[in-house]
Amino acid sequence: MEFKYEVIRDYAKAQLQQIIAYLNGPQRDDTVLIIIGVSAIFLLFGAYLLLRRRGSGDFEAASSFERRLAKMEVKLSDVSNNLGKLIGPLRDDIGYLKHDIGEIRSQLGVLAGAENIEASITDLKKQISLTAENYRSSLGLLLTELQEIRSGSSRTVSSRAEEKPEEAAPQERSVTHGKILGRSGAPAAPQDSQIQLRSSQLRPTPSSPNQNFF
Repeated sequence: MEFKYEVIRDYAKAQLQQIIAYLNGPQRDDTVLIIIGVSAIFLLFGAYLLLRRRGSGDFEAASSFERRLAKMEVKLSDVSNNLGKLIGPLRDDIGYLKHDIGEIRSQLGVLAGAENIEASITDLKKQISLTAENYRSSLGLLLTELQEIRSGSSRTVSSRAEEKPEEAAPQERSVTHGKILGRSGAPAAPQDSQIQLRSSQLRPTPSSPNQNFF
């Protein structure tokens, strides 16, 4: 049961009045006087604590909210620092990519006057594929780190969020596709009994010079 401040104050006043009346009376006992005085002091101290608690409730709520805001600010600063660390290498990769594109353009200019065009085109295709593979892997790592930072920031904002397992979508392979292409993925060769070609129909075709261009 909680007592209000007014009830405690009135009871303390009554105890003080009893002490004053007892001191003014003809008979005084020191033991009773000590007990009454100590009880009055405790009541006054309880009233003081009740009054302080009543006035400091809003201050405690504001201070707790301020502490939460400070923690969120620290977490956001950490996220911004991590993003800065990721953006720096990404800018470097973009610079390297521009440099590689410039080299490819220069090789395309040299390609116009080259004697062995097919060999130059093959080298150029290899360089383009290597460049694309390198930057595809770097972008994959960047997306992975961004997803980790995003998950970490969502946990700091909502501490009671429950982690849900990601539901992976099953990938089904077509049965008819496997039957048509076979195990290696190439089209199934027809049976020998179904092949009826004459020797006059089998003629070699001349290879075009631009057959292996791209």
